[in-house]
Amino acid sequence: MEGTNDKAYFRRATANMGIVKPKLALRDFKILAAKEPGNRDAATKLAECEKIIRRIQFEKAIETESPPSAWEGLDPDDLGISDSAFESTSNVVKRSKSRTMGLS
Repeated sequence: MEGTNDKAYFRRATANMGIVKPKLALRDFKILAAKEPGNRDAATKLAECEKIIRRIQFEKAIETESPPSAWEGLDPDDLGISDSAFESTSNVVKRSKSRTMGLS
C-alpha cells in the first residue's frame, strides 16, 4: 500500500477487524497512529484492537483440553480387592434382607 494513503490504512484495518483478523488490523492501526498522532478515531480503534488481541491471547492461555477421566488407566486388579470380599458382602446383604423379612 502506498505510504501516503492514510484513509486506506484505516479502511483496511477496519475491514480486517470485521473479518476477525485483529493482528492484521493492529499493524495498520499502528502505522496510522504513528503517522497521525492526533487522529482520535485511529487511537480509539487501535486501543480496541489491542484489547481484542489481549482477550484472545488470554483465552488461548487458559484453554485446556477436557480433564482425563478418573477411570483412565485404572486397573481393577491393582486395587487389591479379592473376590472373597465381594462374596462376603453379598452374604451380608442376603442376611440383612432375610432379617427384615422375618426369615431368620
